[in-house]
Amino acid sequence: MDNMKPGQGTIYMPDPINQPTLIRGIDTDFEGPGFEKDGTIALPTINGTSHNAAIAEIRGPAELIIKKPFKAKDPLYQLTGRKDITDDGQIIGDALDTDPEFKGSKFKVSPHVDQTAVYEAVFARLNAGGCVGIFPEGGSHDRTNLLPLKGISTCSTLRTLALV
Repeated sequence: MDNMKPGQGTIYMPDPINQPTLIRGIDTDFEGPGFEKDGTIALPTINGTSHNAAIAEIRGPAELIIKKPFKAKDPLYQLTGRKDITDDGQIIGDALDTDPEFKGSKFKVSPHVDQTAVYEAVFARLNAGGCVGIFPEGGSHDRTNLLPLKGISTCSTLRTLALV
């Protein structure tokens, strides 16, 4: 998630009932830098939560497929502008009840980060009888609450783990 960059344009779901994994873009370039299979699309934070999805397929500069459909009310509203969504993400009614001001949602994107080398190093160290230190927050602090968790993705982190 540290690699997230704002995406160009806006995204929306044209048919959330029959094609719940289809995402279309307005003024987007899904074939450009940062977009790839297994990468991540993230929506803006709403009600304290940012929803995201993994990319399954890129079909062109303005169309992609996500691996799993969004199941909650907030991301469905963000991607459809529909007001007829229940709290558990069900769309009710036959007619579209769309916000007339709806123009899609801003979004962020990040490429897939291959963690294979990190996990191989961890398993090798553990299999050799060593130990591994895990710092899920990615930093130290004196707060009483946790910082956001971060993935292990850099060579320096890999070297640090290998030395533990």
